[in-house]
Amino acid sequence: MVYYLRLEWLKFRKNGVFQMMVLVYSILLPLILLAVKSMNISVPGLSPRMVVEFPTIWSFLAYSGSWLAYFFLGFLAIYIFSSEFSQRTFRQNIISGLTREELFLSKIGFLLVISFLASLYYLICVLVMGYLYTPAEKLAGVFDRSSHFLRYWLMCSGYMSLAILITVVIRRTAASVFIYFAYTIFIEPMIRWFFHKGFADNRSMHFYPANAFEDLTPLPLGDVSITKDLVESGDLDIYLTPLEASLTSVIYILLFVMASYYLIKTKDL
Repeated sequence: MVYYLRLEWLKFRKNGVFQMMVLVYSILLPLILLAVKSMNISVPGLSPRMVVEFPTIWSFLAYSGSWLAYFFLGFLAIYIFSSEFSQRTFRQNIISGLTREELFLSKIGFLLVISFLASLYYLICVLVMGYLYTPAEKLAGVFDRSSHFLRYWLMCSGYMSLAILITVVIRRTAASVFIYFAYTIFIEPMIRWFFHKGFADNRSMHFYPANAFEDLTPLPLGDVSITKDLVESGDLDIYLTPLEASLTSVIYILLFVMASYYLIKTKDL
């Protein structure tokens, strides 16, 4: 596997699109919270400083990072797969002696490594900014929300697995990007709120893939005083629990990867 990962790295390390996506993600992840902290804005129930202090920085950085992962890592997964189809390098690699299984596993392994590194960078940003801006008396809660690291990795992997499946089906970069964003922004919410809610108005409407990935790192309403009481009372039941979101995401990730593998194995490349 290390050999195949090295091949993928050599293939994309000097690619302009790959470098730009990684660079923008790396810059924006800490910059968003630092920008919020520097703003002198009065928001009821929310202090700008709390977004960079322990333990709330785990939640706020995970939420802001989920948008970056959704856009940049999702697009990166589409690009890495669709470029193989458009340039016909999948077929060329098979002619050169690689099997479809080896090609697919090298791609999936490479994207899982990217997902893990993106999550590791999230962890580093949390620890560095948290220690810099948290008063000494609050440092006892440094790791109170460290489970966000695993959920962040699942979130990154979830969006990328969805992007991979769409790309394997569509095969064209522009069309795959359009369907990816259209599904997550319009199609799934419409299915959930207009169709599912019509025949089953209960919590089952929250167990859709994009919503499950989103609920891994939700907006931390429980940390904002004006919504904290609603969250604790259960009157604001709009999110899956962390366990529900994690298990649901794992199932969807496995299904998407297996479906993508089946299509790569059986369809013409």
